[in-house]
Amino acid sequence: MNTQLHPIDFEAWERRPYFYYFTEMLPTGFNLNVEIDITETYHQIKEAGMKFFPAIFIW
Repeated sequence: MNTQLHPIDFEAWERRPYFYYFTEMLPTGFNLNVEIDITETYHQIKEAGMKFFPAIFIW
């Protein structure tokens, strides 16, 4: 998998019309809500001396 970022020349990009359509004309997205028990995770984060909110984004 290529993880390197590179700039896109939007003026010459062949997929520009599709990008415009799906980002400006028809923005799409979805949400998902689930209930999970994070009690053990919370305790492990606190035992490690970390703050909860920032820690959940690195797990």
